[in-house]
Amino acid sequence: SWGVKSIWEGYSGWFALESTTELYAVPQMSVHAEVVAMAGGAAALATRARARLHAGEPVEALHLLDMALNAEPADAQALEARRAALAELLVRSGGENHFEVYWLRHRIAATDEVLGR
Repeated sequence: SWGVKSIWEGYSGWFALESTTELYAVPQMSVHAEVVAMAGGAAALATRARARLHAGEPVEALHLLDMALNAEPADAQALEARRAALAELLVRSGGENHFEVYWLRHRIAATDEVLGR
């Protein structure tokens, strides 16, 4: 699936035709802090992300955690939840795609570093 996505994006370009905002240089993360504040903070999003993870949705959990950690990079609950979601994706990968495995291990190590492990 990674190869197919890479080929598709290589031929179709950066504009995925999903959002008008893709045409402009303002990234989605520019409003993450605002969304996190409205949601009750990074810890609240971490709780929701854990629920998504327990429902078998680690990628959806990571979407929530990206917002939480963009707003509050040192939030321990969000970091722990991110580590758990990344670990689940690593297990699910089956070790078949070496790039995916490397990336997930790298992100787990980076998360551990922030957590002081």
